[in-house]
Amino acid sequence: MGIHTQPDGSVEVHLQRAMYMQQAIKDAMATFEDFATFELSRGEDHYIVKVSDPDPDIDGDLIGEFANFA
Repeated sequence: MGIHTQPDGSVEVHLQRAMYMQQAIKDAMATFEDFATFELSRGEDHYIVKVSDPDPDIDGDLIGEFANFA
């Protein structure tokens, strides 16, 4: 897993396709949709999840919890 902060403040989470199932990522996105905006794309060997507009009231590691759930 790789985490890359973008110039616009969003975060890209790169998840290896060999280790993560696309449906599990979509399920995690649906579960966490109340806490941030998620966009899924597919790279050559990674799924890329762009996370933006996180809820400012969240206390904790949103990206880590999302990746664990996926």
